[in-house]
Amino acid sequence: MNQAALNYPLANIMPQGYAAGMFPSLATLQQLVQDQGPTGNPTGAWVNVSGVVNVPCKDAPASIARIQATEMKDVAEIMAKGLRHVLLNQCFLNAPNWAAMATRMVVDGFTYEVLGAENDSDTIQTRVDLQLVQL
Repeated sequence: MNQAALNYPLANIMPQGYAAGMFPSLATLQQLVQDQGPTGNPTGAWVNVSGVVNVPCKDAPASIARIQATEMKDVAEIMAKGLRHVLLNQCFLNAPNWAAMATRMVVDGFTYEVLGAENDSDTIQTRVDLQLVQL
């Protein structure tokens, strides 16, 4: 099978999917500012990460059926944590580092901690696993 031939149809189909409304939500990545207030305490301020603001996305609950070697909880615990799986309509090459960079993501007004991120094999989209932040 000629796998290079698959890239052409995929490049043509994705814009049609975007235009059809397959990505109805908006996501903004934020990073914790490492500064201190007048008393020396961390300010806890968050700023938007340039280039990852109001990115169209598809927000869905995390699947309990997918294979995860690190998951050792029962279904009730998983569902209570507010886990989400977000598909961004762009590829961000530094996405796999987001979880280690003290980041969070705001999706349609809800704030989530970034647990992990990965890019698809065609470098067209980024998938992000999130957990609801209790403010």
